[in-house]
Amino acid sequence: EEYNYSCIYNTQTSTQQHHLNSVHKEFKKEKLKQLKVDDQIKKVMLYKELKQRKLRNALADWLVTDS
Repeated sequence: EEYNYSCIYNTQTSTQQHHLNSVHKEFKKEKLKQLKVDDQIKKVMLYKELKQRKLRNALADWLVTDS
C-alpha cells in the first residue's frame, strides 16, 4: 500500500533505523551490516613496485586523455 507521505530526516542513521524498526518493522539486525570501502580495498593485492607504477601511470594517462 502506498502513502502520499514524505519527510526529511536531519538525524543520525541509527535514529532512522530505530524508527523503521519500531514503527514499520522494516529493519532487522541481520540486515544492518553495511559494506565498507575500506574492507574491500584491503582485499586488493598490489603488484610489485615497478609493475604498480606502470599501471598507475597508464591509468593516469587514460584518465587525462579521455577527460
